[in-house]
Amino acid sequence: AEECDDGNLADSDGCSSNCTIEVGWECSDEIQKKSSCQKIQVPTVSFTAEDFGTHDEGVAVTISLQRDGPANVAVNVTVRTVDAGASSSRESNGPNATAADFAAVGRVVTFAQGVTLQTIIILTHEDGVASESIELVQLALSEPSSNAKIGRTRLTRFRIHDATPLPAPGESDSTTAVTTVAVQVTTTIDGTHTTTSSGITDMTTVAAQVTTTIDGTHTTTSSRFTDDMEPIPNETAPLMDMCGDAKLT
Repeated sequence: AEECDDGNLADSDGCSSNCTIEVGWECSDEIQKKSSCQKIQVPTVSFTAEDFGTHDEGVAVTISLQRDGPANVAVNVTVRTVDAGASSSRESNGPNATAADFAAVGRVVTFAQGVTLQTIIILTHEDGVASESIELVQLALSEPSSNAKIGRTRLTRFRIHDATPLPAPGESDSTTAVTTVAVQVTTTIDGTHTTTSSGITDMTTVAAQVTTTIDGTHTTTSSRFTDDMEPIPNETAPLMDMCGDAKLT
C-alpha cells in the first residue's frame, strides 16, 4: 500500500519512487490529493511495524519503537497494551484458565539524547486452556512529552498461538470439550446387498467425501476428516493504488 504519493517517481523529496515515506520526512496522506512532504522538525515516535507476527504462548515478545527527526533532546511516550481477543487477566480468561494470556503493559518509554530505537517486552503465558483460537494483542502510543509527537504508526499488534496440545486418546481434559463426529462407510455390492459400518473420530471437520465404483455395481463411499483449525483474524486489506498517480483511488 502507498504511504504517500506526490505525483512523481523521484527520490529524496520525502516520498520515494515506490511511494514510501523516506527516513526523516513526514508526508500528508489525503485521498485524491497529492502528498505534501517536509523534513521532520519535531522528534516523532512510532512503532517500527504495524504487525509483530504470531508467537507461541509462554514466550516474550519484543516490540520496537523508533524516534525520527531531531535526536538532540530526550523525549518520552507512553505504551499501553489493549485486550483484543487475548486477555490480560486470569479471571476474564475463562473458568478453566490457570493464567492470563499475557501481562498487561502501561509504561513510559524514554529516548535519551541521541537514542533513536527502543524496545519493550510483552510476556505471554501458558494459560492451561487447550486448543484455543489465535488471540490478538494490540498496543497503542499516547501522551508524548511536550517536545515530541506521535508518528504515523501509533498502533500495532501481535497474535498468541495456543501451545497446549489436546489430550491423548483416552485421557480427559476438563478445560476442553472435544466435538465427536460419526464416520459411516457404506458398501453396496451388486446393487442389492448393502453393508454399513460406523465409527467415531475426534476430528471435527469433514474435508471431503470419496466414492469408488467398481465394475459399475460395487460402490464404496467414505468420508475424510481434518483437524479443526482456527484461522488468523482477518485483516482489512488496504486499497490498491498505483504509485505516482497522485492518490486517485
